[in-house]
Amino acid sequence: MTKASRKTGSVIWAVDPFEADASPLVSSVREMMDWATRAGLRVIPVYVMSLSESQMEAGEMQEIGYIERELAHYLHRFPLGGSLTPRVLVDDSARQAGAVRVLLDLAREAGTEWIVVSSHGRSGMKRLMLGSFAETLLRESACPLLFLPRRSCCPPLDLEKRRVLFPTDFSTQAGEAFAQFVPHASKQRFEIVIYHMLTFPVPSMDLGLVPAIPESFLPEQEAWARQEGERWVTKATKAGAKARFIMESADLPALTGRSVLDAATKEGARLIAMSSLSSPLARLVAGSVAHEVFRAGTYPVWLYGPQAVSGKRTTAA
Repeated sequence: MTKASRKTGSVIWAVDPFEADASPLVSSVREMMDWATRAGLRVIPVYVMSLSESQMEAGEMQEIGYIERELAHYLHRFPLGGSLTPRVLVDDSARQAGAVRVLLDLAREAGTEWIVVSSHGRSGMKRLMLGSFAETLLRESACPLLFLPRRSCCPPLDLEKRRVLFPTDFSTQAGEAFAQFVPHASKQRFEIVIYHMLTFPVPSMDLGLVPAIPESFLPEQEAWARQEGERWVTKATKAGAKARFIMESADLPALTGRSVLDAATKEGARLIAMSSLSSPLARLVAGSVAHEVFRAGTYPVWLYGPQAVSGKRTTAA
C-alpha cells in the first residue's frame, strides 16, 4: 500500500438491504456519491449484523454469505452502487450499543469523514434500525452524520445553485459545527444560507403575574443576531465558501423543526446542516429540533452530535 492510499479517507454508508420499501431516494444517493467523489473519499457500504454468542455458536454466522449477496443486489439499484465493496460487521453482544460500537470502530480504522444513514428499518435486532440506533449513533459519533431522505422536497438539481440551509441559535455548539462544516461547503461549492429565528421568550409565571419584557429586548436581539450572522458570513468567506445570512421572527420561545423545514423550502436548499445541540436557554424546546428535521425524511440532513462538537475530534489525514 502506498503512502497516498493510506491517507485516503472514507465515507461509511450504513445500509439495510432488507428494508427496500424505506430505501433512500436514488437522487439523494447520487448526490452523496458525488459529494464523496469531490472530497476524494471512498464510500464503504456497511451492514451491522447483531448476534449473541449463543446464536453464533448455533451456526447463524452462515447468514453472512446470504447477507453479502443481498447487499450486492441492493447496491446495484443505485448509480455506481454496484462498483462498491460492502462490508458486513458482526456485533456479538446483540445490543444496540454494541452495534454502534462496531460501526464506530470501523469509522476510526477507515479514516471516516462522515457517516451516511439511509435505512429506516423496523425489524428486529439483526436489522440496522434508524430510530434509536441512529440517535445512539449520533450521540456517540465523532463524525457528522448525513441522513438521506425517503422522499424529497428538494428542487430539481441545479449545479449552479448548490444551496445548504444552516439553522443556528449562535450557541457555542452551533459555532463549532459551522466551523467544521465550512471546509466541506467550500470543497463542494455549496452556498451556505445561515438561518436564525428571532424568538420571543416565554416569561416565568410568579403568583399569576407575567413580568413585562423590556421594549428594547427585541431590537437588541435583532441587532446582536445580525452582527453574529455577518460575522459567520465573513468567516465562511475567508475559508473560501459562499455564504449569506437570513433572519425571521416568531412568537415562539425557540427554533422549531417545522420552521427549519419551511425555511429550507423557501430557500430552495438541497441540504440542511446543523448541530443537534441547542443552547441551555432553549434546550427544553429546541432539543428535539434536529430529530424533527431528520425524521421528516424530506431533506438530506447533515448533523453534528455532541462528540463531533466537543473539540476532541481529530480529522482524518
